[in-house]
Amino acid sequence: MKLCCLVGAVILESPVLPVTEGEAVTLHCRYQTTSSNLTTDFYKDGSLIRTESTEEMTIPAVSKSDEGLYKCHNSDLGESPQSWLAVGGLSPTASLRVSADRSQFFEYESVSLSCEEQQGSSTGWRVKRYSASGKLSDCGTDWGAVEGEQCSLTTTKV
Repeated sequence: MKLCCLVGAVILESPVLPVTEGEAVTLHCRYQTTSSNLTTDFYKDGSLIRTESTEEMTIPAVSKSDEGLYKCHNSDLGESPQSWLAVGGLSPTASLRVSADRSQFFEYESVSLSCEEQQGSSTGWRVKRYSASGKLSDCGTDWGAVEGEQCSLTTTKV
């Protein structure tokens, strides 16, 4: 999983974790500024798949064929970076929970991460990361802050 911080004006909010086949999935184009033109083009793997009069596109029952790189575009405000939509089979026993279920964030937005079991418990789990140099470290060492069972951080320029 990859979280991304952006300085641009447009991001695509999509699930950060794999979604289960058959679930409904909504992709939301989010803008830092406003426009009277809400018409949004949605692309999958570089090809236009849908034009919506709002900032959202819903896939009513996602399937493995829906997996791919998505982005959105507004003629007045620009285009989002691509975001990977992963489609899995069964739900995992434990997973990483992101406070806002998306992989793209505007610069200086806050995000909280926690590990959770299927039953909703996060007791005993820790959030770790690998840096670009391959170093493994816990939240609260040289990045993030441990707050209860969560790891909180503020995104910055990449």
